[in-house]
Amino acid sequence: MLTSMQIYRDIINYMFKSKGSLGLTLKQRLKSTSIELSTDQWDLLELIISILEPFYSATKVLSNRSYPTIGSALYIIRGLEEYLQKEENNPLLNSLKTLVFIKFRHYMFGGMAQFNTFKLYGYFDPIGFWVLTKTEKGSIEKELAVIYKKEFESLSLTSLSSSSTSLDSRETTKLSNIDKVWQGFLKITNKDLQTEVVTTKTSIQHEIKLYHKLATK
Repeated sequence: MLTSMQIYRDIINYMFKSKGSLGLTLKQRLKSTSIELSTDQWDLLELIISILEPFYSATKVLSNRSYPTIGSALYIIRGLEEYLQKEENNPLLNSLKTLVFIKFRHYMFGGMAQFNTFKLYGYFDPIGFWVLTKTEKGSIEKELAVIYKKEFESLSLTSLSSSSTSLDSRETTKLSNIDKVWQGFLKITNKDLQTEVVTTKTSIQHEIKLYHKLATK
């Protein structure tokens, strides 16, 4: 609506100036005079439009249903935050930006626990990862290490122990079924029948470093 008013500014001003020849009643003319915008008010309207335009654009981006938006949302939030904090040559525009930024911070970052969870999930989207600060990444990675240790490390050790026990059991069965000739050959050649189990242990720190490389390519 504001943009439409700006587009038709000349027409609106012409109608106000011509109200005396439009066949309006006295009451209608007085009312139109009371809502007529001054030059300063038109300038203010233009500034408001310029401030709100990025929010309109952001809404259009996040309204798309064909791709995940959590990383995009984090990127856009940071972009809007940066835009609102950027100093302009117009003091009035800076004042308006400050007022909007106060409300923006209240609604975006008022619940820090919720926003921290949002950043945690945004971390796994390269778009969101890109706008996180070094401090934020470090904090998230510490949290991931705690989650990994609590939820997966004990499970991984249990699984490995179970797998090892199972292999030992199969190995014993296999050895008991080997022909005596083979047993003799192995004994003569000083060799034992062994099943080598190779396990690769990857730490959460290694995974994080790998993700850093992939996300910043």
